[in-house]
Amino acid sequence: MSMKKGKKILITISMVIIWIVTFGILINAPGLRGRVAIASTGLLVNSLLAVYYSCLDRRPASLREWFRM
Repeated sequence: MSMKKGKKILITISMVIIWIVTFGILINAPGLRGRVAIASTGLLVNSLLAVYYSCLDRRPASLREWFRM
């Protein structure tokens, strides 16, 4: 197994675990403000992992080049 494939598997597993933990904590959140904060934190972390996952195959030199692909 290549290093790139191993990283993809670990990132995918991490994303699933983050969603499970986020929803588990979200169920017990008492107020709306807390639920919004928990949900936005989970979305932010998963978005960052998704960007890293998409950059594994192709290493763009700049943000503009990444959006061009």
